[in-house]
Order: sequence, then C-alpha cells, then structure tokens
Amino acid sequence: MRIIAGSARGTTLLAPEGLRTRPTGSRAREALFSVLTSRGVFGDAPVVLDLYAGTGALGLEAVSRGAAEATLVESTPAVAALARENARRARLAAQVQIVNLPVEKFLRAPPPALAGRVALAFLDPPYEANLLPQGLRALAESRLLAAGATVVAERRHGTDPAPAPAGLQAADERRWGEAAVTIYVAEAEAGA
Repeated sequence: MRIIAGSARGTTLLAPEGLRTRPTGSRAREALFSVLTSRGVFGDAPVVLDLYAGTGALGLEAVSRGAAEATLVESTPAVAALARENARRARLAAQVQIVNLPVEKFLRAPPPALAGRVALAFLDPPYEANLLPQGLRALAESRLLAAGATVVAERRHGTDPAPAPAGLQAADERRWGEAAVTIYVAEAEAGA
C-alpha cells in the first residue's frame, strides 16, 4: 500500500499484522481522490478529519495532495501507533495529529480548534460493525464541519448507504470493487 500522489507520492505505508483492519485499496483510493479533485475539494488546502483512520491511508493521502492538516482518529492503540509511524515515514507528521480514542468519544468532545474548520471528512469504519449511521449523525452534530464540507462514507458494496442526518445532504454515490462510497455535503449552517 502506497501514497498515490502529491508530496509523499510512492511512500510505502505499513499495514498491521494480526490486527483487524481493512485499508481502502489503492485503486479505490485513487478513484476516490480523482472524484474529490474534480469536485474542487483540494483547491483551498482543506482541514481533514479521518475517522476510523486505521493505517491513516486516506488522511495521509489527503495531506500529500495539499490538505493543510489532518486529524486521524483511531481507537486501537497499536493501529494508532502504526498510523503515527506512517505519517512519519511520509514526512507528513508535522501536519498530522493522531488521536487514539473511539470516534464517538472524540466527536462528543472535539477539540475547539477544529470547530467549523473541517472541509473534508472520511468515515471508513469496519464494515461488519454498522457504525456509519451513528458516526455520520455524531459528525453532523459535532459542529466541526465547515459550510459546504465534503464527507466521504465508505461501506461494503451491496449494503444501503447511511441516511443523511440533519445538516448533511447526499451528493454522489460510487462503487469500486468491494467498496461503495457515498459523498455527502454539509449544508451552510452545519459548521455555524
């Protein structure tokens, strides 16, 4: 698994051995970032939030492609440490904060410095855990999202997308292999 484009292009990312993670594959990641780029997401160096971050592949790819900073939230200590090492290997550690907390706990008491600043958020929880509906709702209620923010929610192909909670509107739907992605956009008052 490698960072595909940008300042850290070609950096090999470490994947955990013996731990249950499912990093977004390179082809799906490349296609997703192509969609995000065509939507103009990276035009203003967005602040990124990567929830259920795992190895950090999505957040690190975003920073490599021009995001100003990223906060990666991962609940498993060994996997969070791996994401930290991946940020170091990619020479992106100065722009990346790794938070070792359950996503729900992080979103209940998010850092005030992120309030209304997150322009791009990823939610890629374990497929079998069915965490997307509650994760999306908690993110929408957290007041972290900037007006017009893009939220990418990944799930297993063949399962229904999570309903858009108040403050988010479904804008696009894509499928790459086993992964299905719904892209939501935050309404104007979402970050207010």
